[in-house]
Amino acid sequence: MADEEPQAEAEAAAAAGPGVGAKIRKIVIIAVSAVVGLAVVVGGGFFAYKKMLSQKANPEDVIQEIGPTFKLENIIANLGDESGDRFVKLTLELEMSDGLLQPELEKRLPQIKQIIQLTLRSKKAAELNTPTGMSLFAEEILHQINSVLTGEKTVRHVYVPELAIQ
Repeated sequence: MADEEPQAEAEAAAAAGPGVGAKIRKIVIIAVSAVVGLAVVVGGGFFAYKKMLSQKANPEDVIQEIGPTFKLENIIANLGDESGDRFVKLTLELEMSDGLLQPELEKRLPQIKQIIQLTLRSKKAAELNTPTGMSLFAEEILHQINSVLTGEKTVRHVYVPELAIQ
């Protein structure tokens, strides 16, 4: 009779389908897969975070503090449109590499104004109405002003805080 009990239990388990052991194995496999997947995601994220922090910034990427500025107010000039009746009124600010450049800029003010006037007369309203056109205009002015300055001190940037085209 003792031999019949284990055999009856085995037959009942086989008739019931997959056993409790198979279900536990499935749950363990899913849990282990989830833990491994989470470890891979967290480890990869940590690695990427550390790698990005360890990279040094390029000197070009670092934002420099703005230097002293020299303001040129109310510049009015005719534009180079075919009709000849378009004009621009603007204010420029020149960022200097050093405040010691200001006396030279004041001394060369007529020359700088002429550079700006001639440059504006070569532009059309459509050119100055776009961000790209304004950037190119500012770069052109920057290079032309720096070409007439003496010494090592230069204008670093040309800003156009006010602009009206009529």
